Amino acid sequence: MILIFFISIGLSIGYIYLLQWITEGWEACGSYKGDKQSVKVSIIIAARNEEANIVKCLSSIQKNNYPKDLIEIIVVDDQSDDQTTTIIEEQFPQVILLNAIQSQGKKAAIRLASDHAKGELLLFTDADCIVPTTWIEAIVSNYDADTVSFIAAPVQIDLEDTIISRFQYLDVAATMAVTANGIHRNSYYSANGANMAVNKKEFIELYKVRQDEGIASGDDMFTIQYLAKKDPSKITFVRSMNATVTTKGESSLSALISQRKRWAGKSRHYPEKNIVLVQGYVFLLVAIILGNVILGLMTDGLGVFTAVMMMFIKVTMDYLFLSHLCQHYGKQKATKKYLISAASYNVYILLAGFVAIIPIQYSWKGRSVK
Repeated sequence: MILIFFISIGLSIGYIYLLQWITEGWEACGSYKGDKQSVKVSIIIAARNEEANIVKCLSSIQKNNYPKDLIEIIVVDDQSDDQTTTIIEEQFPQVILLNAIQSQGKKAAIRLASDHAKGELLLFTDADCIVPTTWIEAIVSNYDADTVSFIAAPVQIDLEDTIISRFQYLDVAATMAVTANGIHRNSYYSANGANMAVNKKEFIELYKVRQDEGIASGDDMFTIQYLAKKDPSKITFVRSMNATVTTKGESSLSALISQRKRWAGKSRHYPEKNIVLVQGYVFLLVAIILGNVILGLMTDGLGVFTAVMMMFIKVTMDYLFLSHLCQHYGKQKATKKYLISAASYNVYILLAGFVAIIPIQYSWKGRSVK
């Protein structure tokens, strides 16, 4: 038990340094670089049953202060069975509307759009996202055809005053910091498909070497990791509210669990594993806390004391870390009733870790996926 105690304390101290490392990398990332309005962009959106969101999404894109003759918007309908396509055809006739091949999913839809795109730079977002009026300009301002192949940028949850919304907001905020840190340090690579940009030529070339066609999701992660293997110096992250898109969170626990199963399940297929090491460290820390509780209840109670101490350190450091991130986004209210979010997050970490190891079938937008 004494050995386990010192191992536990060592992991907790390591976690403090991990958060400091991530914070410093996040802060060091570049931001909005000023006007640059000479690049033709193709904005690509794969939509499936998005009649409730598509109008706000496309309207926000059209309000961008970027030359209209340099913007092309492509929406690929991924076999919707609601009014998504009708809404686009009637309200957004200037949008290029394509139909995805049946049963091939979002990844195939994105590839179809990229083949039709005429822009030099492909910008990707989701149909439930709202972008700021500075979005295109902020992304393009960090682009250079000779030195940049991939741009990742922040995503935030549309924060509501509910437990599930605050949990998602904090989780995604932390994920964005982890993403930025890895890219800045050239140590690991991740991205969010709701806000990223790729040089079209590089993106098309990727399909000659990629080996993830049989995997249902993860086009964002596989794209950035394959490009990073080719030339990591051409990957960048834009840490700016001017480039931050807002997406809707899941409204129910079952939908949230299904989403996180999808996210965790693809990690075993990543061509680059360093991001998994970061995630694995957090999983190990939480698993050791749980193990100490169980062991302590079965023996002399030292394990319970150790678990309480580890949890206190983790919850305190997480709060300081997340509060700092929320200040950047101007959403300090996301830490309201923080202890509930903290407890939920530790349960989520354990669930995600097991799903990453053991394939689990789940349902996503009416499709059964494994």
